[in-house]
Amino acid sequence: MTNQPNRIAIAALVAWMTGVSLALAAPATTNELRWGEAVGGLQMAVSVEPRAGFIHCWIRNAETNEITYNRYLLGYFEDVGIEYNDGADWRRLARAASRFRGYKGVGPTLQDLERLPPLQVITNGSVSLFLWADARYGPWIATTNGGLVGLTRELRTDLPQPSSFGATFGVDIGDFEWPTGILAGATEIRVFQNLSGPGHDAPITIRSLPVRLEGRTIQEFLERLRHDKN
Repeated sequence: MTNQPNRIAIAALVAWMTGVSLALAAPATTNELRWGEAVGGLQMAVSVEPRAGFIHCWIRNAETNEITYNRYLLGYFEDVGIEYNDGADWRRLARAASRFRGYKGVGPTLQDLERLPPLQVITNGSVSLFLWADARYGPWIATTNGGLVGLTRELRTDLPQPSSFGATFGVDIGDFEWPTGILAGATEIRVFQNLSGPGHDAPITIRSLPVRLEGRTIQEFLERLRHDKN
């Protein structure tokens, strides 16, 4: 397991802003991933790391020819989320309250266009291991570097950190409100990603195939998350 650095500086955040199966660990290669329906030439696959409370998400070109896509919204929390099946329909989980999220500025633009070869997977995205849940971090700490005053927060050391699997982006399970009904038993979830802007004829939503999760595994992680040892 490769640990994410345990210090998240404000400067890094500002720089970032400019079939059902049980998936418990990342596959050895992207060839082993189960891909969802192609939309706008793109597909998504996911793998869940329950102990770390994290979902690794890969997006690839589903076509046999090169395509152009807009990378601006990849992994951005306002355009990514989790949907769950309540037995009658798919519903979206609400985001948990957080003082930590950073919002993007103007975009997407032509400068955000990327070409993607046939069946190529977008790997090692800038937010592939980004942890959004506010409770994963300790208090803000004032720092001084070269006379400049800044703020930083440290990741809690009592929580497992996600493995580095080189995914396109990641989804933090702790950054969502989980209804009691989901935690009471097994449920199906899926991840969605909205993309729009230059490179897309119209806004699109890419979804993974459903993944079955045991509510107790989510509950166990959320209990560790809420047990702040700092």
